Amino acid sequence: MLESLRETLYSLIFPTETRCLACGAPIQGGALCPQCASRWPLGNGGIRIACVETADWAYAGLPYTPVVRSMIHRYKFQCVRAAADVLAESMIRIMPEEVDALVPVPLHPRRERWRGFNQSQLLCERIAAATGVEVLPALSRIRHTREQAMLDVRMRELNVRDSMRVCTPVQGLRLLVVDDVVTTGSTAMECVNELLHAGAGWVGVLCAAHPIG
Repeated sequence: MLESLRETLYSLIFPTETRCLACGAPIQGGALCPQCASRWPLGNGGIRIACVETADWAYAGLPYTPVVRSMIHRYKFQCVRAAADVLAESMIRIMPEEVDALVPVPLHPRRERWRGFNQSQLLCERIAAATGVEVLPALSRIRHTREQAMLDVRMRELNVRDSMRVCTPVQGLRLLVVDDVVTTGSTAMECVNELLHAGAGWVGVLCAAHPIG
């Protein structure tokens, strides 16, 4: 009995079972189960994001397919932070050259406390570790907003309007706003506009996924 208890405790502290980052199914190793891996998009060339009209450059690493959506939901809402490594890989492949800094889309402090982390900040850190480009938290969210996913296009625009503030000097810098998903582009556009208004020389948008079709 003592040996059985010891084995149980050991398995809790040093688990051998891993789970698929997209669906949560048990797997022996790697990031995805065979079913999710077979549905995972390549996305090598990136997905152009046309809706962020004021950005100098805007691309996503992956199309927002069901399997990608599942991984991002587990990443954001179940705190599966290992998903950031997979998502960041697709973003690193399409990064523009000559970027001075990565700017994470900020969360309101209340939401960040509830979630436990800022998913955009974590993606920035993964990209920075691979590329050497610094992370510059140049934006803060000054107004608590509703979840964008619950709103239509017009309401999304109103929801984020005047919700961001530039909190560090950005004059002349080439900045890349980083987020997990861009759908209608309302949040990304607000970030871009604030940075350009504050004097940034060039502002692009890089996200993990964007809907196509």
